[in-house]
Amino acid sequence: MRYRTRLASRQSKKFIERRKIRGIIIGALIIVSVVSGVYSASQLTYVNFLTIDKFDVVGADPDIAVKIEALAAESIQGQILGLFSKSNSFLYPAKSLTSAVLDSSPKIQSVSIYRKDLRTLAIVINEKQAVATVCPGLPDFSDNGFLADSSIKCYEADVTGYIFDQLSTTSNDRNLYFVQDLADASSTSLVGTMAATSSEFVGLQGFYNGARRAGLRIQAILVKDLGEYEMYVWNQAGDQSSDSQTTVVYFNSLRSLEDQLANLISFWNSAKGPFEYIDVRYGSNVFYRLMQ
Repeated sequence: MRYRTRLASRQSKKFIERRKIRGIIIGALIIVSVVSGVYSASQLTYVNFLTIDKFDVVGADPDIAVKIEALAAESIQGQILGLFSKSNSFLYPAKSLTSAVLDSSPKIQSVSIYRKDLRTLAIVINEKQAVATVCPGLPDFSDNGFLADSSIKCYEADVTGYIFDQLSTTSNDRNLYFVQDLADASSTSLVGTMAATSSEFVGLQGFYNGARRAGLRIQAILVKDLGEYEMYVWNQAGDQSSDSQTTVVYFNSLRSLEDQLANLISFWNSAKGPFEYIDVRYGSNVFYRLMQ
């Protein structure tokens, strides 16, 4: 049998105490090293040759480009965790900057941001493409059937029907819509709103473009309440001359727009006008009235 002596017991206690002290010292050294390393790393993020101070905005209109450049400069100010520079070429907040740029203008479709060099960010803007002109309220026709220049504000809309910019004139080759439901909002800006639901607008665009491809000379489409529509077409008397008049085509969303378009084209090509109106809302039974 082995016995522990008092001397051995005192030695064991001293050994344990020394080990604790050594552990504390090592731990303190590790903490100091980590803090020193983090501090040194944070200071490196502030060096001039790694600090973004230039922005190259591409693809945006001049007024938007100036706004985006100021927004980008503001977005990279400050610190990350109170230690690292947000303007550092490798630490700048790309996601939040992208979101801020997208939210800065309804005209922006998408944005791409990348480092052009260590001190310059390239911000590439893809603006929305206008496919239609949208005017609130009702169209105004002169006595000879011409659609008069509207005194109300009209807007550009993209493929989804999203209104993103105001126009100074409706004189362009885009599809032209008048939206009755928007009449009450004609005194305020409609930028940032929808001309119609996306599905409805896409369907109307298909009807409009299909009629155009078939040779119908369309002036505009009126979007009324409850899915009812009117399309204004130059009659078959000839060119858009002073003696031309407008044929009104009635259609709606209760039946397939494709079927109504097919019936309209078939009737237009086979019947002899000029017509005061053509109604394709009742299937293959097309109703019409000749001009007097």
